[in-house]
Amino acid sequence: MKHQNPSHPVCDGISNQGIFGIAYDGISRTQFEPRTVFSAYVAQLGLNNVISFRGCSATSTSPSFVDFGNQNDALSCITNQSPLGWATIIAESYYVVDVVGVAVSGIPVAIPPVWQQDYGGSIVDSCTTLLVLPSAIYTAFTTAIVNSNVLQNAGMSNAMVNSFVFGFTGIYAAYFPINFAALPTISFTLDSPTTGTITLTLSGYNYIQPDGSGYLFFPIGTGGSSIMFGGVFFEEYYIVFDRMNKRIGFGPGCDCGLPSMAGKIATVSLGTGVSKYLKKSSVTNVCSRHLALLMVFGFCIL
Repeated sequence: MKHQNPSHPVCDGISNQGIFGIAYDGISRTQFEPRTVFSAYVAQLGLNNVISFRGCSATSTSPSFVDFGNQNDALSCITNQSPLGWATIIAESYYVVDVVGVAVSGIPVAIPPVWQQDYGGSIVDSCTTLLVLPSAIYTAFTTAIVNSNVLQNAGMSNAMVNSFVFGFTGIYAAYFPINFAALPTISFTLDSPTTGTITLTLSGYNYIQPDGSGYLFFPIGTGGSSIMFGGVFFEEYYIVFDRMNKRIGFGPGCDCGLPSMAGKIATVSLGTGVSKYLKKSSVTNVCSRHLALLMVFGFCIL
């Protein structure tokens, strides 16, 4: 934590102070009410039940930012022509969403027979560093990367490619000039309460990430039957947890306004249908009272 709003001090930045809870109360281990820090903010400080988040990578020129109690669209490049894309929250434990399709370079990947059974859906989770994919999705994606020969054309041996893609081994970027634009894309289509679906697409610029010391990593793993949208997504998107209206917003993330980043920012595409979870409800406006914290990304706010 770099600094915080002095009118509402939260903590002093000591790293052993525990997890800052923004998930739903149902997964909290305490039996006291309110059961999470953010629920206490809502109940005791009167904050709106909304959190805006932008986590920027080590090489970004933009600061990471968390705004408690407010949808802060100044953290993104949202316009009337490119509005926020909303995903439906289908369960209130973790932030559970329904992934209805996955594609690699625009080609749909067959959804496996056992799908999204771990959490009753897939989850958007700030405490998970990786993007975690079920085996069938992971295999289709990594096979496309290896078969593209982009990494080999950058000078990596087959053994290095395997270590980089499958072993979480970093490579020194200066030695291996990767053509990120030539790598496969991966897209996730989620149920949306406002547009039926939204599609989130990552390119090689997004899912291969720098560590700030000149190394690149492929922070994507496999396991389970649900997708875990972890740190990779938090570094690439502006994310709004709108707990009041049971939805999660996605917009362009860090550095999205820089001309040098044109074509390199993770994208959001809106569908035109109707959510299968849609129920009659009124979306309330987010008021102005909020608590903003300017933070260094890399901490856990489950």
